Amino acid sequence: MTEKKNNSRGTIIGLSIIIALLIGYIIYLSMNKQTLIDEKVQLGIEKYEVMKDLQDLQVQFDTLVSSNDTMQAKIHLQQEKIAEMLVQIEKHKGDAYTIRKLKKETETLRTIMVGYLHTIDSLNTLNIALRTENTEIKGALVEEQKQSQKLLKKTEDLSEVVNKGSKLQALDLYAEAIKIRSNGKQMQTDKADKAEKIKSCFVLSDNKIATSGLKDIYFRIISPEGKVLTDENSVGKTFTYDGVVGLYTMIRKVDYNNELLDVCIYWDIPSVLSPGLYIVELYLEEVLIGKTSMELK
Repeated sequence: MTEKKNNSRGTIIGLSIIIALLIGYIIYLSMNKQTLIDEKVQLGIEKYEVMKDLQDLQVQFDTLVSSNDTMQAKIHLQQEKIAEMLVQIEKHKGDAYTIRKLKKETETLRTIMVGYLHTIDSLNTLNIALRTENTEIKGALVEEQKQSQKLLKKTEDLSEVVNKGSKLQALDLYAEAIKIRSNGKQMQTDKADKAEKIKSCFVLSDNKIATSGLKDIYFRIISPEGKVLTDENSVGKTFTYDGVVGLYTMIRKVDYNNELLDVCIYWDIPSVLSPGLYIVELYLEEVLIGKTSMELK
């Protein structure tokens, strides 16, 4: 009898445990489901907020108008980006990562828009100031024709000064004849019949207002007889300087960056030179930038 009671009690306890576990599982599922629902609802809210922000930004960017072509192009680029983001938010409306990524990009777009507003305001203010100044200047020109002519003359003179100021010079220019020893070492010589090369070195001046980049330097060697020395690479070839067309001995290209530039030019003598005074000239951009001489015996 006692054994039966124990068995019944054990059965009841076991059933109670099973029921408790089932209840716990059901509660877990309910809570998990609720969590998923909450996350989905939250994602929906975030998606709506991002979409609303993007639509607001779209309207605001549409109202931005600038007479500056570069600024207007930037505005158009952001408008295209917003349109693409609206497409992406619909396409990935259930993707939390994409929605939050688009949210960050929307915040960046808002910062950009504020910056554009400030820039456009500044440009508009500048344009108004320039128009006002232009009107005042025109009025002054009408009233003071003589003063205008003087101002124009000063402007032309200043332009000429700037033009001259942008020219370069060959500093510390020298030229010498050299011969090559059997060991390959160069040696200066003043003997015409021993000369194998003519070497000319100089420093191209620094000039902040000159144009930078590759430049052609025309090298001219004039013999005692007054003829420009040439070789098979330059014979018959000419260049223009000071409105005159002349022969050159060789061309040397240099890469100029508005700073002092050390340059050396070597010309291989094609035939024996005659004794006498040789003139060496350097031209750049149709202007004589340096001149020197050397005497050979």
